Amino acid sequence: MKVNSLNSIVFHTENLNKIKSFYSDILFLEVGEYEDGGKIIQDSSDSYVNYALGEMLLCFEVGQRTDKGTIILNVEDLKESKEILRNLEVKIEKESDGWFIIKDPDGRSVIFED
Repeated sequence: MKVNSLNSIVFHTENLNKIKSFYSDILFLEVGEYEDGGKIIQDSSDSYVNYALGEMLLCFEVGQRTDKGTIILNVEDLKESKEILRNLEVKIEKESDGWFIIKDPDGRSVIFED
């Protein structure tokens, strides 16, 4: 078997509204869309949200357990990204040349790299 690419990653959360707010309003990720009967539908509901990141989806679903994991995002301008997050009062947990780490509402590490 040969796997050619990664389609999506799914995390479970008990805090879907906080997760949606964090990833949409603070990290500015865009909710994915799909077509159904000629209509474009946002890929989100009361039980899940799917963010489109290029060819991949970052998914959060309501669940009894919270998957921690780590998310690594490549950004165009690391310095600008850090400044935007600090202006939004997001705490930078750790940083070095070429990367920094913040936490999402579930305590999951989100690493930004250039």
